[in-house]
Amino acid sequence: MADFAGGRITSDAGGLLLREVDQRYRIAEPAAACLHDPWDSGKVRHDLLTLVRQRLFAIALGYEDNNDAATLAKDPAHKIMAGRAPETADDLASQPTLSRFENRVTTKDLRRLSDWLLGLYLKTPPVPRKVIVLDPDATDEPTHGRQQLSFFHGHYEEHMYHPLLVFDGQDGFPLAGRAAPRQHPRLPRGAGGAEKIDQKAEAGLSRSPHPLSGRCRLCRARAL
Repeated sequence: MADFAGGRITSDAGGLLLREVDQRYRIAEPAAACLHDPWDSGKVRHDLLTLVRQRLFAIALGYEDNNDAATLAKDPAHKIMAGRAPETADDLASQPTLSRFENRVTTKDLRRLSDWLLGLYLKTPPVPRKVIVLDPDATDEPTHGRQQLSFFHGHYEEHMYHPLLVFDGQDGFPLAGRAAPRQHPRLPRGAGGAEKIDQKAEAGLSRSPHPLSGRCRLCRARAL
């Protein structure tokens, strides 16, 4: 009898290269260490590091919705990326588990993640250059349903979040993300977040002669 099922195959084998990058530069482990874990590791099926790897690699491969876990939890490539054997190990976390994992992240966790991300940037400096550019910009994040603090935005004509992101303006390295306190991030609080990044980056690069420059269309004059 012929079997045309093909076995457990994947279309995301390229993600194994991301796993090699993570193993070389250790991104997932320190990121997981920034998050508090209220559960007893001996009484859970999915430890914190596995959850972080599952979400990190899924997003990197274009699966930003937790609903994709319904199929990806069994995918052999995703299991390998998360640190599990493709055939013999248990499947990865389901959508409800991932949603609970994301919802338990606290403000302190986000601050630690932000500090770690900026520290990673300072430890892996780009090629020598005269100016380091901080490039803040906002992005639309549509919401569906009744998410808390989701408002209607007149320009985008949809209910959405409007986070402020900060990048290195020359190589695109992500430095931080801030949730806008209202519908538009053109507020002192949003500018203050970029200002804090500026101060930390300047302190971290104090041993080098590189001045910091900024470009931003989303802040008020006092932030410049």
